[in-house]
Amino acid sequence: MKLAILSFVLIALITGSFGCSAKTALYWRPNPDGTFHTNDVKRLQQKISFKIIVPTFFPEGLNSGLLSIYGPAIVKAGDNSKGIELDISYGKADKNSKYIGITEDNLDEAMNPNPDLEPKYIDISGVYIIRQKPRYSNDFGVGVWFDWNLNGTNFGVKLYNISEDDGIKIVESMVKQIK
Repeated sequence: MKLAILSFVLIALITGSFGCSAKTALYWRPNPDGTFHTNDVKRLQQKISFKIIVPTFFPEGLNSGLLSIYGPAIVKAGDNSKGIELDISYGKADKNSKYIGITEDNLDEAMNPNPDLEPKYIDISGVYIIRQKPRYSNDFGVGVWFDWNLNGTNFGVKLYNISEDDGIKIVESMVKQIK
C-alpha cells in the first residue's frame, strides 16, 4: 500500500489533478511502460484478471464523471509476491477539494493497520474493514482511509475533505458490488 500512496502523490505532482471533466468523452492514453491513463473501465477490465470496482455513491461535489485510472502496473510486495495494481481517482488532488483515491491490486500481502493512524476495525455490509485516520493534514487535506481484502483483491480507499460518514457510504457502494 505504501507504493500505492507514493504512486498517487507522484501522479498528482506530474498532472496537477486526477480528475477529468464530467462531460469528457472516454479516453485511452497508453504510456511507454505499458500502463494506461484512462476513464474507460470496460476497456481496462478486459486487461485485468480481477474485477474493477468503482464507487456508485458520491458525496456532493463529486461524481462518476470525474474518474481517472492509471494502470495496470506490475508491482511487488516483499520478495515473493508480484501482482497487478490500479490507481483510481475522482476529483482534484488539493487541500481545497474533495478527493477519492482508490488502489486495487491482487498482491498476496497482509493489510496491516498503522498504529499512528488511529486504526479501527469496522463492519460494512458484513466485510471487516480497517478504518484509519491520519492525525495530520497533507497536500490533499484532511483524510480518512479504508482498507480491506475481498475475494483475493486488496482495496485501499483514501478520502480527503470527505466526512467519515460519506466515506462509509462510498466503501459500502463498492463492497455491495463484490458480495
